[in-house]
Amino acid sequence: MSGVRGDDGKLRALMERLLRATRGEVAQQLRRELAKQTREEIDRAFRERRSPDGPSWKPRKGKGGAPLVESGALRSGFDVSATNDGVAVSNRVAYASVHQHGGRIRRRRRGKARKRQAFGARGGVIPARPMVPSSRWGPGPTSRLRAVASRVVRKFLHAG
Repeated sequence: MSGVRGDDGKLRALMERLLRATRGEVAQQLRRELAKQTREEIDRAFRERRSPDGPSWKPRKGKGGAPLVESGALRSGFDVSATNDGVAVSNRVAYASVHQHGGRIRRRRRGKARKRQAFGARGGVIPARPMVPSSRWGPGPTSRLRAVASRVVRKFLHAG
């Protein structure tokens, strides 16, 4: 009688893990871990006052203090969550997008007797000061996210 004999426990365990992978358990865990790492990248940007891909944020013109950190509302306004499609990042502060991407603030017109306000009365350019990693990440965030993904997959494949 020919054939293969032995303990097939390891093979059965691997087959079970592969079945779980086809049900999306690995992808779910991966999205959760990538959401955590994305939040860490945002926090790192604020701590280091620099874009996730490396360049420091441009200083504020004519004003003291570091950009984007005065009240803390922008930093605390982020919500990072895992979704069925990946990771979603949003901010409840209305001006988050203009600071992320940069933009032009238009002059406000409110009749002849308008009051000059500290921000936005004259208009101007807001430089991009990215806080959220984008598709053009530099080597730092990219390598940290790859490490997270690798850890999740390795853990899954070696789980007993």
